[in-house]
Amino acid sequence: GGGGGAPTTDIPGKRRIPDIRMDDARATGADIVAVACPQCTAMLEGVVGKRPEVLDVAELVARAVEVKQ
Repeated sequence: GGGGGAPTTDIPGKRRIPDIRMDDARATGADIVAVACPQCTAMLEGVVGKRPEVLDVAELVARAVEVKQ
């Protein structure tokens, strides 16, 4: 994926790696895809169309500990 430099290199194939990854996520019915890498965030957020929300693990932790006022 992104950490391997895929967004900046030409990889033979009919589909982009982020599109394949997001199709996998869609197939699970997930509303959120958690990532722990800025490259993965950029790669998956570049997928167009209806897709799960892409959030960093730190964003998920922040949401979990957020105090409601």
